[in-house]
Amino acid sequence: MSSDSHTVKAIFTFKDYSAKNEFITFANGDNGLGVTRARQGCQSIECYESAENPLEVIIWQKWATPSDHESYVQFRRDDGSFDFLGQLI
Repeated sequence: MSSDSHTVKAIFTFKDYSAKNEFITFANGDNGLGVTRARQGCQSIECYESAENPLEVIIWQKWATPSDHESYVQFRRDDGSFDFLGQLI
């Protein structure tokens, strides 16, 4: 990976365990992390559960360029993923 990569850290705090589990199911499903990994410029994506707060998930993403990440974010806005996530946090 180039030192020019664009790193993104996102922290989601879910409203309850049911919401967190729904997100995990989504992330592991057909429209989840596999889609993210296949996007142009995605170099890696990793998800972690917070040790301090079991309702918190930390997502680290590495993109080739900021514009690759911006394109991905727009894709997720357009496909309804942001609306779905908004109902869970």
